Amino acid sequence: MPGRKIQLRAPAGTLAALKVAIRAGADGVYTGFRSRSNIRNFPGINFSTEELREAVDFVGNRGKEIYVAINAFPQGDLLDAAYRDVEVAVSLGVSSLIVADLAVLRFIRQNFPEMPVQVSVQAGAGTARMIELLKSEFGIKGVVLPRILSLDEVKLVRQATDVEIETFAFGLLCINYEPNCIMSCYVTGVPNQTFGACSPAQLIDFEESEGNLDMRLSGYLMNRFAEDEVRTYPTPCKGRYVEEKSGRLTYPFQSPSSLQTMTLLPEFIDAGVDALKIEGRQRGKTYVREAVRVFREAIDSYYADPDGFKVEPRWNARLAALFEGGEFTTTAYGEKT
Repeated sequence: MPGRKIQLRAPAGTLAALKVAIRAGADGVYTGFRSRSNIRNFPGINFSTEELREAVDFVGNRGKEIYVAINAFPQGDLLDAAYRDVEVAVSLGVSSLIVADLAVLRFIRQNFPEMPVQVSVQAGAGTARMIELLKSEFGIKGVVLPRILSLDEVKLVRQATDVEIETFAFGLLCINYEPNCIMSCYVTGVPNQTFGACSPAQLIDFEESEGNLDMRLSGYLMNRFAEDEVRTYPTPCKGRYVEEKSGRLTYPFQSPSSLQTMTLLPEFIDAGVDALKIEGRQRGKTYVREAVRVFREAIDSYYADPDGFKVEPRWNARLAALFEGGEFTTTAYGEKT
């Protein structure tokens, strides 16, 4: 078992969520500016400069870390705006930046060479060769691995590089190779990697009729939910469609399941993973608090007695209340539970 305790990093879409994450036991939080420089550019979340200043003080005073995502792929005049976000984040003293775009990585390397940088999952850096290239060219300190890797592949990456490895452990699941997904763009005409949001909220419509709720994206029906069904955010990959030949209503791409890797905690630690990441900057503080508390308890339980560690039923029950879609999966990491 590696000597350094695995870190737990939590989403913070708002200052309130950030504070509950730290108080619940997160080792670090990740945030973003209220701008198109980050890939979770949804209305009602993210930080102004003043809010980020308060967040940096709050986190730093408690000996924790704060990561700022500047992880969209800015085009044209948006590139200078992304550079300004970098400058502001560095001036405020954030712990690290989370970056995907090569031009932004180069800007940081040239202007702030001492600033720790973590490569975003949006960069799709899923091989040791890619990670080592980014380390050589841009001096990266860490990488968030894509959610399409198996545990064996995670281990191979760990063995071949000394940069910090972070993996997703819980939350909304994306089954696609994230930097190359254009499903939302195909429907909306808005590329999420540059605009900063998959299925932008302003393009979504909700219609109620005969006890059902229709969810449309750019006018296209993504799903129709009965009153007693768990409702998921309308993205094309999680849409429910009618098969042309059979007429059957089905989820052809991805059923609405959530990532939940509690059973794999010992394997992540044995593999040398440095940090576990909870997804959900768009989620509220109740979700953040409960997810962090459960994973904090589980991680501490493991280190207290590695040989006797077992997943407590109460942990699964508490996490199940937070799921999107009512089911959970360990996805590519392991067999579906």
